[in-house]
Amino acid sequence: MNRLACVLTLWLSAGWAGAAEIYSNGTGGGAWSDPSSWRGNRVPGPDDEVFIRLFDAISFDKNDDGKISCRMIEVQPRGIFQFKAGAGKAVCVVAEGIVTNGAVKLDGTKDARDFFELRLVGTTLAKRKIKLNKGSGLLLYGKPDLPGGKKNVLVSGPTTDKIKEAAVVEVEGQAAIDWQRAHLLNVRLSALKLDNTGAKPQERIQLVGNRHEGLSSVLIHSCDTPVVKDNDFVYAGPLNVVDAGLTTAFSPLAEIKNNRFEGNYNIALLLNSQNDTTVQGNTFTGCLHAVRSDAGLGEVMMKSNAFVKCYHALHFVGSTGNIESTTVDEAFHALFAQNANLQVTGLVVQKTVPKGHAIHQTYGQLSLLNCNISPTDVKISQIGALVPPPVTVRCQQYVWASVVGAPEGSLLDLQTKGVELKPGTFDRNIRNTPVPIVGGKTPGPQDVNALIVLSWSLNEKGMPLPIPEYTLKILGPAPSEDAPRPLLKTSVYQPPANGFIENLNDAKPNLEVKVP
Repeated sequence: MNRLACVLTLWLSAGWAGAAEIYSNGTGGGAWSDPSSWRGNRVPGPDDEVFIRLFDAISFDKNDDGKISCRMIEVQPRGIFQFKAGAGKAVCVVAEGIVTNGAVKLDGTKDARDFFELRLVGTTLAKRKIKLNKGSGLLLYGKPDLPGGKKNVLVSGPTTDKIKEAAVVEVEGQAAIDWQRAHLLNVRLSALKLDNTGAKPQERIQLVGNRHEGLSSVLIHSCDTPVVKDNDFVYAGPLNVVDAGLTTAFSPLAEIKNNRFEGNYNIALLLNSQNDTTVQGNTFTGCLHAVRSDAGLGEVMMKSNAFVKCYHALHFVGSTGNIESTTVDEAFHALFAQNANLQVTGLVVQKTVPKGHAIHQTYGQLSLLNCNISPTDVKISQIGALVPPPVTVRCQQYVWASVVGAPEGSLLDLQTKGVELKPGTFDRNIRNTPVPIVGGKTPGPQDVNALIVLSWSLNEKGMPLPIPEYTLKILGPAPSEDAPRPLLKTSVYQPPANGFIENLNDAKPNLEVKVP
């Protein structure tokens, strides 16, 4: 053989060796770097397509930071691609994505010295994707309580400035997404049609304690009872580049709790077309739109959320539900409600930017209770052909009375002055009347039986309506079971325009009544 032929033979051999389909051994798998884990005793190289066979478990145990581990990975049904516990720093770099019909698992809970990274570096979006098929799962478990909030499990997309789109994790139906205490860097999750109720044990959509950073985002669509809890969503890039940090749509009973959204998100949390959503204990800082719903949101419960320097804190269109114990500091609109019917309790707006409003209401109705909102903080605009309700915003407040001189067992009764109630009807301006007087006081604002009255309201043009006056009666104990209660005192009560109680736990009675 002449020298040219020898070189050609070596080149062809190298070419074939550098680009092959490499299959796991079919006898249980083993460590990635062990030749016996692979059919043909050949460890995969950067140009190889890797296939993990039925019932095999391949444990990645190399640090390929700065190089390519393989071209692509396919996990066959009941196969497992995982990272080896105790391997220290292990980085798997995949050039053209992963398709899995089995499990892809990064479990860093065993050893705090471990650091596992799965890196997707494809030059096109199709080549930097993890595709989960029926019966598969992507399971990420970082070790808890690492110092400084450190994460030892990372899934990352490309970080070069030339690539403007995140890597993608894509799943639709009959699969499991269970991510706990992991770091997602430039990775977008698209999860469709997953059941997290427990009725289907092989399905899950649960994100707990993760950090979603860079171009990372989460879309949850048509999933039942998804859980998104204790996550950080952090975006430091330019506006209108990243998708909404978290989107849930057509996903009933979604639970979104104790997450932190920070950065230049156009929309941090987008909620659309779903019922019975709970959004509780979340914080939003520096977002253009913090929470937004552009389509029907039924019976949303928003409680104990905080917004700081968000241009629009809450933006709801065509929605119903409750907003409780919410603080907004420095916003253009704390609440924008269009064709929405919302019960708002304990909304505290610290500051609005110039020309902004605490509340902007377009059609629909708002019922406020114990909010630090005055009529001048509300803008009403009616646009188009819809017929607005005659009363658009109603503000209610607690009445906690200290009653001096009334015997134990007496009642305090309030009725709107000048209003005659027909049998079977109730006074719309008052809740929980009459109330018992116990220890010289009526039930406080933390009591479910607290007395609540309408203070001010606005009509469809945003004009304040007269503050109602109420007839106040103190009724003593009945002398016998069938006897009427004696009238001990009657007077007229008109609530102040703003009876806001800042701290319900430290509240004191805001009305004193003396019985002769």
